[in-house]
Amino acid sequence: MTTCPYASAGNAILTADSYCDDATCVLDSSCRIVARYAAATTSFTGLSALGNLLAYRATNLSVINATGAINVQDVVLPTTLTSLKIINFTSLDVVRLIKALPSSLQTFVISNASALSLPDTLVWPSSITTLMLKYLGLRQIPPHLPLALRSLSLYNNSISSLDGLPTTLTALEMGHNNVTSVVDYDWTNMTYLSFEANPLHTFAFVQLSPKLVTFDLRHLPSPVVNISLSSDSCDALDRLPRQAEPYDVDNEAGYAVSGNINADTAKCASIHGVLRRIWGATTIEHAVHVCVLPSSTPGTSAPPLRSTSSSTLTWTLSSLALALIGAYLAYVFWRKQQSSRARDPPKANQVFDANPPVWSPSKALPSPKPWLPSSAEPKPWLPSPAEPKPWLPSPDVVATHEIDLSELCDHRLEASDLNPIKPLASNAYGEVWLSHFGADVVVVQRIHDKSSESLAMFVEEILLRATIESPYIVQFIGVSWHQPRDMECVLEYMNRGNLQDYLARHSPTTYPWAAKLEAIVSIVRGLIYLHTLDPPIIHRDLRSRNVLLDSEKGTKINDFGSSRETSEQSMTNGVGSYQWAAPELLLGSLYNTAVDIYSFGVLLTEFSTHQVPYVRTLDASTGRVYTQDKVMQLVTKGELVPDFDWARSPIWLIEIAQLCLATEPEKRPTALALAGLLDKHQFEVIEA
Repeated sequence: MTTCPYASAGNAILTADSYCDDATCVLDSSCRIVARYAAATTSFTGLSALGNLLAYRATNLSVINATGAINVQDVVLPTTLTSLKIINFTSLDVVRLIKALPSSLQTFVISNASALSLPDTLVWPSSITTLMLKYLGLRQIPPHLPLALRSLSLYNNSISSLDGLPTTLTALEMGHNNVTSVVDYDWTNMTYLSFEANPLHTFAFVQLSPKLVTFDLRHLPSPVVNISLSSDSCDALDRLPRQAEPYDVDNEAGYAVSGNINADTAKCASIHGVLRRIWGATTIEHAVHVCVLPSSTPGTSAPPLRSTSSSTLTWTLSSLALALIGAYLAYVFWRKQQSSRARDPPKANQVFDANPPVWSPSKALPSPKPWLPSSAEPKPWLPSPAEPKPWLPSPDVVATHEIDLSELCDHRLEASDLNPIKPLASNAYGEVWLSHFGADVVVVQRIHDKSSESLAMFVEEILLRATIESPYIVQFIGVSWHQPRDMECVLEYMNRGNLQDYLARHSPTTYPWAAKLEAIVSIVRGLIYLHTLDPPIIHRDLRSRNVLLDSEKGTKINDFGSSRETSEQSMTNGVGSYQWAAPELLLGSLYNTAVDIYSFGVLLTEFSTHQVPYVRTLDASTGRVYTQDKVMQLVTKGELVPDFDWARSPIWLIEIAQLCLATEPEKRPTALALAGLLDKHQFEVIEA
């Protein structure tokens, strides 16, 4: 007696093979026919598995309301299938299913799965033009989407960033996600855009065209505060009719809004825009205003943002939330310790001088250029006597937050010297703009929350940044404000973005070890500077997104929102991204500068693999990528470290990384010792 090949696949296996006489039927685990279907049937319910469907005759197949998990281990799909939809189930082996998809498939839908995992390594078939991944709990746009993709629906997930969005799309449905800002996209080929029920507050510098048919901003939980578009893009919106009411899923043509959109007049004017009301003839109950930008805005010569994924967009905002909290705590402590004196510089025998006692790259890094306005006489960075006196906090704010904004006067820039170019990015906590400061391009940070508490935290971050000065740390330039609520922090601009995105965009062959060495040495020098200050500063969130690169200025450490100076009271509050965090930081134990050394070790694994730590590390017991909780659990036990690319990495890098990744903090080298180790391996570096 022949053994049924579907014995372990449940009692409802859809097949179209010899067990069904090459028709379509459902088998039980003994291969007995449970139900037969006509050739015209294309929708099936209550299934436990998909079997050999090579003889399935229809071009579309829908699997709905499965009994639980769907077994696809034995699935074989017909080469004529153009559409596959799997809706309302718990889980399935996505990798196995994707491998079984035929090259004829154009539409693929997965929806309503309670326990589905999409690994980052998934390679989607290039033939798919319509992809719907709905109600799956996704937190990011899946990578490696099909090159031919035209229509993408990610409805009802938990996605907050559009990073990784294909440039080929003509239709995008992002309803019921967590997107807060949409900035600088070329969507002139888009016909359908929906951000329904997202906490969207910014829609700026997006290029639209008359091809647009549907634009949906219904049911937003909070009002949009900034729509800034070119005149042509504004016209593309204004020409849309109002969507039919009540809502008709079969007739979505037109625009849909559920509230007023009132742009800030002053901010619009600051970027040379003019407010314009759209849809006035068809929207009576809602007023929608757009900041219309001139066709040629002065000073908009910055490189296009979307040409390099998110490299320059996320480098400053990656942990602005932590910046407001961590910097506040760090600087309050510093002010208590040193309220009457300036920070002592690093001791001469502790930190490198003009000729540092560490291995120097063959190509010297240029010194940062001065950040003064381009004019015959540099303008002072203090307010002129004719200007209003700087705002001072009320006594209760000073008492509560222990700050004195009068100290900002030493760092105040004239507002007239700052000319905005374009917004770079925005999230729930703040926004980042690319601006001109005199002849230079700079980055300007602003916060959304204008409360006195948030302002105090922002000021503490600014004052802490102002104490740090090193060619290997992103340079603080100054601060500007008319009123306290308009306060802006000005930083130098790094034109190659963050290390994580740079590694993702470059293969190991296009980013050779000689160039990597320069970056590694610069990071070590930055750590030497921080760790040999008196008292030392611990970064606590050293990761590849907080390392920035520039074609002229080299590599620098950024984001000191989580940094703090060492004190017995402050060394138990763990902060940092878990993949880079040391075991003692994850455990909430006492810690010291060794936590930064551990993070540096993780950075070295990224230089080796060009991958974010643990994204492809599989749990041997489940065959799936480790969860965040599992990674943290194993790291704290000393049972897990990130992978290396052993075949393509020099042995010196692996040896140094392994020292840095020691579970016990006392076994890790100091930053100064790292410099010596790099010097020791300099000839191996050259050979690599």
